[in-house]
Amino acid sequence: MPKRSRGRFSPEEKAAIVRRHLIDKVAVSDLCDEYKIQPAMFYEWQRRLMKNAEKAFEPSIGERRSGREAQLGA
Repeated sequence: MPKRSRGRFSPEEKAAIVRRHLIDKVAVSDLCDEYKIQPAMFYEWQRRLMKNAEKAFEPSIGERRSGREAQLGA
């Protein structure tokens, strides 16, 4: 991802930055320095990601739910 001195990040870029912390274990301070963002902004992105995590488990268009998943409401 290209470095930015200031500006907006796309949703894809925000997700990639948070993923680097969660999966690659890159320190928040290092990410904030690299992307020139405040830690509060990073933690807001992370909070929003976790708040919407259940959407990742919703069936996609055309995806069938098994009988058991339908019973459980998954």
